[in-house]
Amino acid sequence: MSAVWALVRNELRLYRHDRRAVIVGVLVPILISAFFGYIFGGARQSDSGRVAVAVVNEDPAPLAAAIVAALKTDTALEVALVDRSEAERLVRRGKVHVAVVIPANLSAQATRALFTARDRPSVEFLIDASERMSGQVVQGLFAEHAMQEISKDAFSGAHSTAVLQQAIAAFESRGASSETEREDLHLLLEAIDRLNRHETASSDPDNLGLSRGLAMPYEVATLAVGDPARADYNSYAHSFAGMSVQFILFGGIDAGVLLLLLRERGIWQRLRSAPLSRSQLLLARVIATSLISLFQFAVIFTVAILVFRVRIGGSVPGFLAVLREAGVVESERRGTNLYYSLKMKCVAGFLSCVEVFTLDRLKEQSSLLGPEGARPEGARDEG
Repeated sequence: MSAVWALVRNELRLYRHDRRAVIVGVLVPILISAFFGYIFGGARQSDSGRVAVAVVNEDPAPLAAAIVAALKTDTALEVALVDRSEAERLVRRGKVHVAVVIPANLSAQATRALFTARDRPSVEFLIDASERMSGQVVQGLFAEHAMQEISKDAFSGAHSTAVLQQAIAAFESRGASSETEREDLHLLLEAIDRLNRHETASSDPDNLGLSRGLAMPYEVATLAVGDPARADYNSYAHSFAGMSVQFILFGGIDAGVLLLLLRERGIWQRLRSAPLSRSQLLLARVIATSLISLFQFAVIFTVAILVFRVRIGGSVPGFLAVLREAGVVESERRGTNLYYSLKMKCVAGFLSCVEVFTLDRLKEQSSLLGPEGARPEGARDEG
C-alpha cells in the first residue's frame, strides 16, 4: 500500500501546483453558484412571504397618513413610500409587486361616500402582470385598513359631526323611494351623530364605541406547519449544491480522459514497468481524485456557509433511507433497532468494474490507431 500512497501524494502535489485546475475546480463553481443564487432570489428570511408594495400618497390629510401607517404595520406587506413615477418604474422593473396610489381627494370624499355612496374616490392599484395574486392580496389588506381608518374618522371628532350633518341634509333634500325609508335613514344618521358626540365628550379609555373604527370581527393566527429548519428558502443552497456536484463530475471525467491520454502517449506503460499492478495504479487514481473532489467540495461549501448563509441539514438515518429507496442498501428491523446492509453487491467490486471498463476502452482506442507500427512507442496490448 505504500506504493499506492506514494502515487496518491504525487497526484495531490501535481494538483497543488496546477493553478488552472485549482481555479477551475474551486473558484469558478463559487462564482457561478453565487450568480445563479442571486438571480433566483438569494437568501430569503422567514419574512420572505411579505408582498413588496409601493405606496403613493397624494393626500396630505391625516386620514390618508393613518391608512399608510396601518399598511406599514401589516406583517404581510413590505411598504415603501414613493412618488407616482418611481412607483411605476418599480412595478415595471419587477422590484415591487403592487403600487397603491391614494388620490388627493380621498379624505374629503371617502367619509362622506361611506353614508351617501356618491362621489367615491378612486384608489389605483398598479399591478405587475405576473403577480396578479399579490395584487388581490394587497387590495384585500388595503380595504381592511382603509375601512377601519375611514370608519374611525366618520364616527369620531368634529369632522365626523360635519360629515354626518351633511349626510342628513342630503337625505332631506332628495326624495327617497318612500317617506318611511327617508325617515328611517334620517333617524339612523341622527343616532350615529348622538353616539359620536357622546363618545367625543367621554374620557373613558375603555370606551368600546365606534370611535375606534370598524375592525375585523376576528383575529388570524398563522401557524407554520413543517420543519422549522426548512422554513427559510435560500436559493444559494440549490446553486452551490448543484454546481459542486457538477464540477466534481467534470473532475471525474477529466481523470478518465487523463488515463486515456497516459495510455496513448505510452506513459501508462512506463508506470506499468514498475512493480505495480493495474489495480494499484487505478486505486491510486481513484483515491487521489476522490481527495481532490473532497477538497473542492469542502472549500466551496465553506464559502457558501460563511458568505451566503447556506445551512446543511439532514441526518445519517435520512441519508440511509435515501439509499434504501434507491436500492443501494436494504434494512431489517430487529426489535427497536434498524439494521442496514449493502444490497447492491456490485459496489464491492467497484474497482474491478472500473479496471475492466478502462481496459476495454483503451483497447477500443488502440484499435483505431491502425497497425502495430503506427502506435506510439511502448503501446502494446495488455496480455
